[in-house]
Amino acid sequence: PFPPPPLFLPATTRFSVPIHHRFSSMESKPSCFKIAVRCRPPNIREIDTKQKLIVDVNESAGEVVLNKDKKFYFNKVFNPSAVQADFYRESAMPLVEDLLQGISGSFLSYGQTGSGKTYGIQGVCDQREARGILSRATEDIFNRVASDSSRTYTVRVSYFEIYLEQIFDLLSDDEPKGRSKLRVKVDPEQGAFIKDLSEHTVTHPQHCLQLISKGWKKRTIRATMMSAISSRAHTAISLSVESCCKQGGSKQTGKLTLYDLAGSERTCGRMAGATCEELKEAMNINQSLSALGNCIRAAADNAEAGERGGKPRFVPYRDSVLTHLLKGSLVGGNTMMVFHVSPAEYSGDETLSTLRYADRAQKIGAPGKPRAEAVPEPVQPPLAQNAIDPTAQAATLPTNNLIGPPDAALSADSLNLPIQDDSDRARPGATATGSVPVAASAETQPAINANTARDNSRLIGRGSGDGGCEEDTSNWAEEGDASW
Repeated sequence: PFPPPPLFLPATTRFSVPIHHRFSSMESKPSCFKIAVRCRPPNIREIDTKQKLIVDVNESAGEVVLNKDKKFYFNKVFNPSAVQADFYRESAMPLVEDLLQGISGSFLSYGQTGSGKTYGIQGVCDQREARGILSRATEDIFNRVASDSSRTYTVRVSYFEIYLEQIFDLLSDDEPKGRSKLRVKVDPEQGAFIKDLSEHTVTHPQHCLQLISKGWKKRTIRATMMSAISSRAHTAISLSVESCCKQGGSKQTGKLTLYDLAGSERTCGRMAGATCEELKEAMNINQSLSALGNCIRAAADNAEAGERGGKPRFVPYRDSVLTHLLKGSLVGGNTMMVFHVSPAEYSGDETLSTLRYADRAQKIGAPGKPRAEAVPEPVQPPLAQNAIDPTAQAATLPTNNLIGPPDAALSADSLNLPIQDDSDRARPGATATGSVPVAASAETQPAINANTARDNSRLIGRGSGDGGCEEDTSNWAEEGDASW
């Protein structure tokens, strides 16, 4: 009762938009994955040993120069003289503003051991100018809570660490050290989360800082050559804000997670004389950071492939607990990642590695190209007096559409089908079983219409599913056409 499926597009129909732009999911909006680089000032030991400073930072140009010959460019850089207030305002404050609007986000602090990662997040709480992101963020959150009388707010905090690929709740009352192992679960709506992680309601900034101080004492730390209190685990602080309109309006929930990643450490040279436990910790940290690097590299490649219309590669998020939790943050999330570097010469290799890491990571945040718009067909030049008009020939073909992508438009000439000298099929207007008659003019173009009618009868007979397909199939087999 229904006509056969359409198989042809008119020969005049063309698509000027590349296929990877038509089917790509990349939009013209900018990415939410942002990159920044911060160089700390020289510490007391570097000043006493008169270490040479090899990192130059130009904030206005977004330039970081290493050893005066290696240049890197980023959207945002912080020189050694940058104060904590400026660092918070430029890097983390936009995430806090989104949090109060119910938009979740992540802040990642990455760098070598002793490069200032923990100082950027925690700072020195009893010195107002040296306060870190956590103290300033909680103050801004509760200032908003106090000033907004139209909504009720609930603020919760959680604190955990990833040590040797195991998750421990630092705010748990379990002893010793809150060693209750937790597991990562995946929810279709909220993504990866930590099951049974405790959340504590806080009512003012000092209450929040007191809880964090409690968990701070349970962290896994160890003295290294780079830092006397180096963290041997990745730690994360989550601030959750839930708000609801007092008059029964909408409910908003957002979460901001501050990740203080453990610093990379070489397992040779500087680790000479280390115990077995210290070597195990260093290897696990490097393995976890390597997994993060692989995910960033794959995500950056996919961002570039999306612009070219290439095939995306697999991103190994499940290679480590850290990358499993960060799956929603690296791609499509509201994320700021700050890379911390040391200016001293003896840290030159780690600084170069970190800058290359950051340069690769910022490709994830490259905005996608806007969708291409279809452009009109170029005007065909006028035909000679005795030339054959291709549009007139196309008008004799069935004006049906192809099944499949638009770029799969087929024509009889492009199929390279073999030509037979069968006089019946060469006769203008001849039709095969199940095919559509092809109009032709034997006086003007007998040979062209003969080939067109023969090739169309083969294709339409093949798609219509009637007896005509069997006859044509046998002829194809005899001709040795393997393209079908």
